[in-house]
Amino acid sequence: MIYFRLLIGLFTAWLLGYLIVYLFDPSKKLSLFEGIALSFLIGQGAISLLSFFLLLLVPALNSTLITTLLIAILFAVRLFFDKNMQFIGFPGSTANIRRFFDDRKNIIFVMLFILLCSLLMIKISYSFIEACSKPEYAWDASGNWTGIGKNIYHAQKYRPDKVIGVLSHESSYPRGISLMHYWLFGWMGEANDQWSKIIFPIEFLCLCIIFYYGLKPIRGQLGAVAFTYFLCSAPIFLYHSTIGYADLTKTVYFTVGIIYFYRWIQTKQNNYFWFFAASLAFTTWIKMEGKVLFAIGLALLLFYLWRGCEEPFRNKLFFIGKYLSLFIIIGLPWQLFIMFNRLLDPQSVLGFFYSRFFELHKEMYVLMFSEGSWGLFWVIAAVAMVFFFKRQITGENTYLFLAILLFYGNLLFVFLIGLNPQHGITAVFNRVLLPVYPVVVYNLGCIIPALRIDQKIRI
Repeated sequence: MIYFRLLIGLFTAWLLGYLIVYLFDPSKKLSLFEGIALSFLIGQGAISLLSFFLLLLVPALNSTLITTLLIAILFAVRLFFDKNMQFIGFPGSTANIRRFFDDRKNIIFVMLFILLCSLLMIKISYSFIEACSKPEYAWDASGNWTGIGKNIYHAQKYRPDKVIGVLSHESSYPRGISLMHYWLFGWMGEANDQWSKIIFPIEFLCLCIIFYYGLKPIRGQLGAVAFTYFLCSAPIFLYHSTIGYADLTKTVYFTVGIIYFYRWIQTKQNNYFWFFAASLAFTTWIKMEGKVLFAIGLALLLFYLWRGCEEPFRNKLFFIGKYLSLFIIIGLPWQLFIMFNRLLDPQSVLGFFYSRFFELHKEMYVLMFSEGSWGLFWVIAAVAMVFFFKRQITGENTYLFLAILLFYGNLLFVFLIGLNPQHGITAVFNRVLLPVYPVVVYNLGCIIPALRIDQKIRI
């Protein structure tokens, strides 16, 4: 019974996300699987934010039930005003797929495609099995996110008058993940973090799907699935999909935001702008460092509006206003909450360690190229970006390069200014570096020229 309740909780979150995605993509430009994946990511962020507001306003009421009723009402209203409403569109013509498989010349490509998909599914399956086979055991995950979710669940159930106190207790980390755990606990009827951890492999799967569809127009199906498998090849990245750290969720939202920014400036379709802005705004609801990632998105937007956008000046201001408005809705409420409750933001206490510049880079490169569980990825990435530098600074690829440079600046800020040099960077470096890893892989998929084998498969 607990599994059925868990599925209902996940489906309800997805349904809310679907309503939001449908609002910004009424013509259904997204494919079936991409729409499902994006709906879950948007939905889990929205459901946790809605739970936060309801707990602040009516802590004595069952926010899980109230939220579900609100979603049901929204869905009914949507159906009433759009009786022809359909779920996110299906993939391309089945006739084209059948003709492709009937063509014997394509058999080698089909075999390669199936092989890569099979290897990719093995990694994704491992993520689900490993995550759901044991309770949360990672210290930071238990203390900062899962534990707070349990405390909110028990307080709301037995001592509603203590809910506000639990929300404002201890760290100033945003409660996005904690409240998603709380949401699933409410549906399961118990604080079972072994099964609430399923959100992390689902996020991992959603990222793979969106990543694949982001590269598919550029590389074709075979090239897109090859780079998606490449994305999953770093041991540290796969590991983070099996534990409850917020770094994976933050990474997923940041990467999805950058992918949709790239597609927006490439296609000029404004639905992609909303998905870019919403994804970056949700990073601020996951971790405090999300504010920096949101600022990177703002810098990319401003650079594009200044350099590459041909819209009238008034429209450019509207784009900036829309982007900032999502932060006001998603990220600002928590910032106001911690300010009114005087929670300490640990990143506001800074020390200056500029003398460590060269020493820091030595430590960073050792962790990236030899001791950081990244394999040969950063070596391959560095060589490819140098070798294809001309393509790197051409067209839309310029903005991916700028995003990577801005993230590098963020690394310097964190480790030169915001971290005590006596503590070193070994313990946190991989987690801080994680958000840029999928962006670099996506960048490689865009700048490395497609082979003929990539170009032939376009189902």
